[in-house]
Amino acid sequence: MENLFDIAVHWILILMAVVGAASLIVQGLAQLAAITPSTRDDEVIGKVQGFLTGLAKILDKVALNLPADKARRP
Repeated sequence: MENLFDIAVHWILILMAVVGAASLIVQGLAQLAAITPSTRDDEVIGKVQGFLTGLAKILDKVALNLPADKARRP
C-alpha cells in the first residue's frame, strides 16, 4: 500500500511540474499574442490560461495544498 501511495504522490508532482511549465509557456505566448493585431489568438490564449488555472486548482486540492490565506506562516 505504501508503494501505491508513493506512486500517486510521484504522479501528482509530475503533473504539477507539467502544469507549471505549460503555464510559463502560455504566459510567453500571451506576450507574443498581445503584440499581434489579431484578436483570435488572444481568445485562444485566454481559454488555455483558464484551463490551466482550473487544472492547477484541482491539482492543489488533490495534493492537499492549503490556500495561501490558511497556510501557516513562519
